[in-house]
Amino acid sequence: MNPLLYKDAPNGTLPLISDIGYMNSYLLIDCLKHFVKHAKPATEDPVLLILDNHTSHCSPPAVLFCRENLITFLTLPPHTSHVLQPLDKCFFAPLKALYSSETEKLLVQNPGKAITLYKVSGIFQKAYNATARVQLAEKAFRVTGIEPNNPDIISEDCYSPSLVTSAPLDTIAMLQLHLKRTKSHLPLLR
Repeated sequence: MNPLLYKDAPNGTLPLISDIGYMNSYLLIDCLKHFVKHAKPATEDPVLLILDNHTSHCSPPAVLFCRENLITFLTLPPHTSHVLQPLDKCFFAPLKALYSSETEKLLVQNPGKAITLYKVSGIFQKAYNATARVQLAEKAFRVTGIEPNNPDIISEDCYSPSLVTSAPLDTIAMLQLHLKRTKSHLPLLR
């Protein structure tokens, strides 16, 4: 990766690129190694790592790495990170808003110029530095009921099954459903 792409990134940033555009199980291991360097888990001070339930997060090598490095690996149920993930609750929204604001400032100060990939890390650093606060992290864990432990803070309806799914339906079942719907509408077409 070209170092100019991340030269203005926040200190401690681990620059990685995925060929698929999002996290994969190989990059996750690199992230976990980086995480261990900073979190420094120990027998007397284990670490909890909370991730969404993306398939790359649930790979056997990742789970084994966490186990070997004293990391308690917790994945959230599918489609609940907006409610249960501390960063989703209190960090990402202000970060996105500040990133947007910094982008607008740069565009106003440089009319007619495009923001290149080489500017992204600097814009992000300004937004991140203004957002990353201990108080915000504490609030995030409190409002998700993680610390202090408060399982009643999230209402039961947040755990209801989704009415839609991203899982592929059985082809035969789809065909049967299509035929059933087609037959039931045929009299209406006559």
